[in-house]
Amino acid sequence: MSLPLTRVVAACVWSFFGATALAGESWQQYANVEQAGFAPDALAAARRAASEAGSTAIVVVHGGQLVAAWGEVAAPLPIGAIETSLASLLLGIAHGAGRLDLDATLASLGIDDVGTLTEAERAAKVGDVLRTRSNVWHPAAGERAADAARRPPRGSSVPGRDWQWNGWDANVLGELHRLATGRTLAEALADSLAAPLCFEDFDAARDLSVVHAPTVSRFDARLVRLSARDLARVGQLVADEGSRHGRAIVSASWLAESTTATAPFPPDHERGEGNGFGRMWWTVPRRARAASHFDRYAWIAADGGGGDRLLIAPAIGLVIVHRGGPLGLADAATARVVEAIVAARRGPPADDAALTRATPLPLRAE
Repeated sequence: MSLPLTRVVAACVWSFFGATALAGESWQQYANVEQAGFAPDALAAARRAASEAGSTAIVVVHGGQLVAAWGEVAAPLPIGAIETSLASLLLGIAHGAGRLDLDATLASLGIDDVGTLTEAERAAKVGDVLRTRSNVWHPAAGERAADAARRPPRGSSVPGRDWQWNGWDANVLGELHRLATGRTLAEALADSLAAPLCFEDFDAARDLSVVHAPTVSRFDARLVRLSARDLARVGQLVADEGSRHGRAIVSASWLAESTTATAPFPPDHERGEGNGFGRMWWTVPRRARAASHFDRYAWIAADGGGGDRLLIAPAIGLVIVHRGGPLGLADAATARVVEAIVAARRGPPADDAALTRATPLPLRAE
């Protein structure tokens, strides 16, 4: 079933799985943060740190249940490049249905762009695009000035060889999905993620749009707005290996491959030695002896820039959503807040932990 692009919380169903779920299903929150596996004083200190840093919203999920919801957690805000991680999930669904061939080339799919692509560029494969390794350095709709300035010259590399963030690759994901399924990514997001994950705050007519620049590129940039608590649902899906309530939405094998880096970044890389990039997901390896609590776990991340992060530590079932707000936060400020949250964790949640309805707390200086 394909839901109309309207308010999804009014029709949150599992119809294609033969079961139903409550519309706009709300998070359950631990009644006691100690039973959630967190130290109350340390978690309160993390909230103060977030307030002082200027964070807009934070959601912390542990073992599938809410530990903390601070700030504007219900406000749908732009998620930037986090959208590409959602696109990866949706393309994974198409792949699982046998509709997406990772070895298909741009040429075989008839993909071209303004001014034409070269024969070498059209040899890039779908799998290359998903890992931003097409090395098609064509201008992209909605491209930030900083990314445009860093774009290598056309023809300076070959498909599959080098990695660098590429807005053109990100935009072409929509065309790859349309060719594979006959549906836009907006339609798929509404009925294949928002509906089965029971987003609470999503309105497709309001929260999905595009940047159309036909003289620059044939492929639109996609703009998505989601609330922090709905982004946390996406993170929990990843933590649960692509399933929700035991029912598969995207295959575990797709997620495992998508969250594995092709190659770790070298020592001088700006994104950090040993970190990497999979199919539109960032990867951070475990550093067992690190002084940082964050670095002691392996993380999967989606990065929207300006302090907007979706972070998942599958080994301990921890999901963190951090929103930097309209003015954005520097990476260092965001890292300090996230470190304080992870440092407050003491162990797994209690098996018999009591739950209650989620109650967001404000983010303000106490």
